[in-house]
Amino acid sequence: MNCVAFLRIPREGMEDEDEYDILDSTRIHSEDYHIARKMAADAEEMDEEDIEDLPHPSGAVVQLMETGANKLDELSLDDFAAALFETQNLLKRLTLYMIRDELQRPFFDQRADFQHPTDAEVFTMLTGETRQTLDLGLNIPVVVMRVLSSGGLVCRLDSGVEGIVQPGYVEPNMQYQQGQTVQGQVIDMKLDRLSVELSLLAQTTQADDMDRRRVQPDRYYDTTQATMDKQAVEAKNKRKEGKQRRVVKHPNFHNFNAGQAEQYLANQQRGDCVIRPSSRGIDHLAVTWKVDDGVYQHIGEFAQFCVLRHH
Repeated sequence: MNCVAFLRIPREGMEDEDEYDILDSTRIHSEDYHIARKMAADAEEMDEEDIEDLPHPSGAVVQLMETGANKLDELSLDDFAAALFETQNLLKRLTLYMIRDELQRPFFDQRADFQHPTDAEVFTMLTGETRQTLDLGLNIPVVVMRVLSSGGLVCRLDSGVEGIVQPGYVEPNMQYQQGQTVQGQVIDMKLDRLSVELSLLAQTTQADDMDRRRVQPDRYYDTTQATMDKQAVEAKNKRKEGKQRRVVKHPNFHNFNAGQAEQYLANQQRGDCVIRPSSRGIDHLAVTWKVDDGVYQHIGEFAQFCVLRHH
């Protein structure tokens, strides 16, 4: 069907700007009409003189929909959005794509066709269980709810799913009690009944396929950067360990950093100093001395034996 005919555009009434506008029959907001007109004019390769000769401000839109709105695909909407942001500080990138889709397919319903969920999807919706958490061959913990006279068991999973153990799948000479937690292997699944059949036999519960429960590594995960980050954290922790409290037999030695040394010397006499640990390592020391009130000097970093001999 022709888009123009579908929108029922009254061509004879388009000379007056107050009359019917083709954009009124779209889902484009009226505040963005000027953007839609600009996009249509660019798609039709119109210059300013051509636009002024049009009988209606939306004349370019009418012409575009008559000749084919697929011309909008040739426009660089990302560049258009960048220009709008630079000149008018408008964030319109998504709006541009919406306008293009609306002019090409007016009132098109973008929702996918309804699909009836499968039994597995309904099972997941109601229980939260997936193929990674509950599947054939997996061992799961269950709670015994009832011991049947036939020798079978009725169990309950953490998700509320019912587990049935037939008499032939219970461990011989085992006294099961209500409320007991046991390990069972899934041997059958009845998704429509929200139940599973289990085996409690030792030879089956020992052969669990754990690989299916493991989370697959993310192929987009930056392993190199993660290794670098881990090494940086380890190096930082190592430096922290190196900053352990020092025990130096000297009257001016204190386990201070530079800021703490200045606070300590604030109430001391001019010329007093503090010998403190150095950031260069456990075998170095630094000296902070008071030059004047509020004036302090941090004298380099020396090997421990040099500083102590100086004093």
